[in-house]
Amino acid sequence: MTYPDGDRITYTVERSVNKGKFSFVVSGTTKTEHTISSHTAGIEQYRVKAKDSKGHESGYVVSPSATVAQNSKPVINGDTSTLEDLGTVKEGFVYRYTAWRTWMRMQ
Repeated sequence: MTYPDGDRITYTVERSVNKGKFSFVVSGTTKTEHTISSHTAGIEQYRVKAKDSKGHESGYVVSPSATVAQNSKPVINGDTSTLEDLGTVKEGFVYRYTAWRTWMRMQ
């Protein structure tokens, strides 16, 4: 991306986890999407700044905090108290279950 005066602009994105120090996530010169995978539950916050090709930098723009709930493995529950042999499945069958995933919730 370029600034109106023709300078090339680079954007840098950083992340803070659980109110810790910000660390580098991604940097680039184009408008693009970037998938960020969180491996731990907690509070995350992001910030971004711009820098032109002459070395001039903007201040950071900081996101609101977001609470990340860690996804857990799906569990299928059923009545196993009898442990009865139901034989061989010869046709398709349906077992109903519910699974869900929480991504982010803004504070």
